[in-house]
Amino acid sequence: MQQLKEQLYDFCAGQIQKREDSVRVAMRENSQAMETETKSSAGDKYETGLAMLQIEQEKFAAQLSVIMKTKQILQQILPGKKFDKAAPGAVVITNTARYFIAISAGQFQADGFIYNCIAADSPIGKLLLGKSRGDRFVFLNKSVVIEEVL
Repeated sequence: MQQLKEQLYDFCAGQIQKREDSVRVAMRENSQAMETETKSSAGDKYETGLAMLQIEQEKFAAQLSVIMKTKQILQQILPGKKFDKAAPGAVVITNTARYFIAISAGQFQADGFIYNCIAADSPIGKLLLGKSRGDRFVFLNKSVVIEEVL
């Protein structure tokens, strides 16, 4: 189980790094576009184009800020820690799905099973937190039973 949790952690780290790299590339390209924007005879067109590029740059900066916060959340997780109750860093196996409570990073497949990498503040994450083996709850009109917390 230790190896699985490390794989899940690494998967999450890789996914968030891909997001960061993508945003940084977009920021760099946008910055270059801002530098090469030349003033044409139509001054208003130049000003409008530059303003739009600046708005895009602000959007990228906001995305990068969210990514950095997500990285900080992930860095606080200790993959080697064992859990009795669902908490960040735990693998929770239910009768309907398997979850790794960390960050929202999509699905990871291992040993023939799909693990959903979810954030603790996601709807299902909020329902799982603090629950232990045998606990029940309803999610999407389905009865869910926690079979194991690792």
